[in-house]
Amino acid sequence: MREALNRLHSEHLVDAVALKGFRVSPLSLKEMRDAMSTRIFIDCEALKRSIERGNDDWETRVVGSLHTLSLVTRRHGSNNAGSIQNPDNASELNYDQIEHRHLALHQALISACDSEWLLEFSMKLYIQTERYRRPMLVNRYKTDAPRDVSSEHRNLVEATLSRDIPVATQLLAQHYQKTADLIAASLQP
Repeated sequence: MREALNRLHSEHLVDAVALKGFRVSPLSLKEMRDAMSTRIFIDCEALKRSIERGNDDWETRVVGSLHTLSLVTRRHGSNNAGSIQNPDNASELNYDQIEHRHLALHQALISACDSEWLLEFSMKLYIQTERYRRPMLVNRYKTDAPRDVSSEHRNLVEATLSRDIPVATQLLAQHYQKTADLIAASLQP
């Protein structure tokens, strides 16, 4: 147990408190913005390299990941990957399945970057930003912020497969920034 807590501490997910043990790290708007801007930097570089190096197998993974995400979001009556329209029915939406496929799409997009370091940093930053994103999704029904995440994903994949690096990286950065802005709004009292 202590080893697991020490690992979570090294990943900044828990804080060590002298003579008391560990506690979940508090949410911080500044920390979230920092993690998200770093994620934009890392993932845009990884996407750029993937577009430059990607082959037919990579394109197939990207298209397949988008398709499986689209299937599960349509099956659960949502055009917004990961959105929870009614938290009382969240179990019906199979939220974890949507989130798994959402992550799979983002991983597929950068999978051809040919850098284990970029992929590892991307995953660490995903974990950091996800601890802010998930609570925001549950509370999103309270906001009036319209967002068509499925369309954002389709446009991102289209630009990626067209090998348009400037447009694809811009769309990815905008996709993450919109998420950061919604998280910031949800953290406001």
